[in-house]
Amino acid sequence: MATVLVLVSTASSSMPLQKAQRKIADWLQIKKLAYEEVDGANREFAELRNKLWDIAGQRVYPLVFIKDGENYTFVGDYDAVEYLMESETFDSQFTNVTRVA
Repeated sequence: MATVLVLVSTASSSMPLQKAQRKIADWLQIKKLAYEEVDGANREFAELRNKLWDIAGQRVYPLVFIKDGENYTFVGDYDAVEYLMESETFDSQFTNVTRVA
């Protein structure tokens, strides 16, 4: 089964960015989806961050992906994920993602 990967940044003190990152985590927890956060500001993850940015075609935070093995599928940025929640189509994007108890 796949998991959700969220590309975040802990280096920014931007309140809107922090709020967006927290809301995505909240939504994933509410939906009981297995997810991991990758801190793009951490040099240890620079190669993965750049790969994810290339897949997404944008260099912003947060970005949401579905990780299945070594394959990543881009779901969207904050606005796209918020739209999925508001339009009640969120669940259909994550059908193959592992659920947590």
